[in-house]
Formats: sequence, C-alpha cells, structure tokens
Amino acid sequence: MENFSAFPIWDENNKELIDGIFINKSSVCNKIKNKKCIKHYDNIKGRQGFHICPFGLTSYSLDDKCYSSIKIHGHYDVTKTKKLSDFLPTIPPQVFLASINKSKNIINKPAKKNNVDSDMIDFSIHEVRRFNGEIKRICEEILLKPTLSEQFVNKKIKSIFASSSLISVRLNAFDLEENPDVITSQAQVNSGIYKKFQKASHCLDTYAKDRNVRMLSFKGSSHLSLEMYRIFDLIPFVILENAVKYSPADQSVSVSFDEINQSCLSVTISSIGPCNSKDEIERIFEKKSRGQQAIYADGTGGGYGLYFAKIICDMHNINIEAISGPRKFELNGIDYGDFTIILHIEK
Repeated sequence: MENFSAFPIWDENNKELIDGIFINKSSVCNKIKNKKCIKHYDNIKGRQGFHICPFGLTSYSLDDKCYSSIKIHGHYDVTKTKKLSDFLPTIPPQVFLASINKSKNIINKPAKKNNVDSDMIDFSIHEVRRFNGEIKRICEEILLKPTLSEQFVNKKIKSIFASSSLISVRLNAFDLEENPDVITSQAQVNSGIYKKFQKASHCLDTYAKDRNVRMLSFKGSSHLSLEMYRIFDLIPFVILENAVKYSPADQSVSVSFDEINQSCLSVTISSIGPCNSKDEIERIFEKKSRGQQAIYADGTGGGYGLYFAKIICDMHNINIEAISGPRKFELNGIDYGDFTIILHIEK
C-alpha cells in the first residue's frame, strides 16, 4: 500500500500502519500487531471522526481510510502520550483536515494525458540544428577569410548573436506549448518593435540570399517600445522567415512601419507567396494549418510558425492579421499572389 498523505494510514489488509510523507508512525505503533490495536481499528472503521487509540494517540476515520499515530489538539490523551519517547507535534484540527482534503484532491485528480506533439519536437530539433549550422558556417567564413574589415566582423558577430538568440527562442516556443507558465513567469523587458524586426532581418540575411530573395530596406520607422517577454523575438522572425521561404526566386520581402502616434503602430510585411483559399486563410493561425499551395511549394514546414506568432501576439495584446491576394501568376504548377501580414500594436 502506498501512502501519499502527510500522516500515517492504517493498512487494513496487512494490519499495520504505513508511514506518512511528513510524519512517521510512533515507535510504539511498531508493536501494533496486538489484539487490542487491531480491535480499535475494526471498531472505528467507517465511523467518520476523531478517535483515541489504546496508546492515547489520535485516529481519524473516513469511509475508505483511517489516519492514526498522530496528535490532534483536543483529540488525544495527554497523560498516556507523555510516556512516549517520540516527538509528535500537536496539530490543530483545521490544519489536519485541510491537509487530508488536499492530498485526497491530488490523488483523485485525473492523470494528465501525454499530449506531447512529436512532430513539434522533431520540428524544434530541426530548427535548432539549422541555427547551429548557421553559426558554424559564419565562424568558418571568418576563420578562412585572410583579411577582415571591422565592418565585416561586426556584421558577422551580429548574425552569430542573432542565431544564438533564436535557438533560445525556439526552445522557449516548445516551453510555451508544454508549460506556458514557464514563459509568463519570466520578467518582461522594455524593447523597441523596430529593433526586433531589424534583428530578425539581420539573422535571415544569408538565408534570403541563398534563396535569391531580396530583403528590402524597411519603410518608415518607429520608436514604439513595449514591455515584452523574451519569446517576442519569435514574432518577427517567423513572419519574415515564412515570407522568404515561400517567395519565388527574384522576389522581394518588404516591411513597413506606420506609426500613427506615440502609442499606435502598424507593421506590414508584404511578399509574394502561394495563394490561399478563403477557408485556408481563416485557419492560417491554427496549429499545423498550411494551405495546399504552400505545401506544394515547400514540404518542410510544420505549420507552427504563425501558430506561435498568434499566441505570442495575444500575450502582448497585439492584433495579427493575414491577407492572401488573388492569383498573379503560376510557377511550377503553384499559384502565387500577394501575401500580407499586418500587426496592429497599441501601447
């Protein structure tokens, strides 16, 4: 018999007391297999309430359990227990009752189903490896280049720092799925929206060049800052990464900042991407949701990026909107059109 209570419990089958997590049974109860004690537990079985055992200690009977070998204030024999060599604290009745109710709720609580998303684990591992590969590639580029300008080194160091930071962000995204409290318990920091997009753009610069997609200079500017969790970095990264990933070669990705006043900002990310039906665009922020044309264009996605972006936007009271335009052209059997993400931010 296992006992998850703080107090000793009577094991009816084996006719013995089982130590509690917090309090062990009295030494005198090690000799409990005598007729007098067994008769005591038989007599109080099913008689809910406090009782005094032959050695002067408290027993508390319930329908299915009997707690014993404790001292509950007002429910034990002071004279008899003075002879005991053990130190047993005197517990107020309300404290004892609250404890057994709490332990009962914990024991009876339905076990949490194992809903770990194995696809997301594989996707997260793939992303971490990709960022680590980018760090390795940049380091090799620095080590093999015979002459290095200060500007070149600074640019590469920023890329290493950005990729390293995004490894932590990707791992935080996994925490966000499994245990959101891990994220929201962290301290918030005041940071600028514009700088967060700059950081993401810098990190994706090489990725965009490898795919022959142009990352245009930002239009407009903004000094708006927010109190944000560290995981906020994932928002600009996944939006810009998706824009680059799904853009055909020789296309451009643009980011525009429209600051209406000091407390209101719209950020618009525009690109050319696979077309979405009305139903697909309505479900684009759902977990694992991907448009059919997007799947044809790139089979490596997991449908997690915009799902996490939406969750993190909600955490920061940011409205995120996706717009998929009509077909502009067809390439390799895939219909392409304008694709836009808009963030509406109010401080």
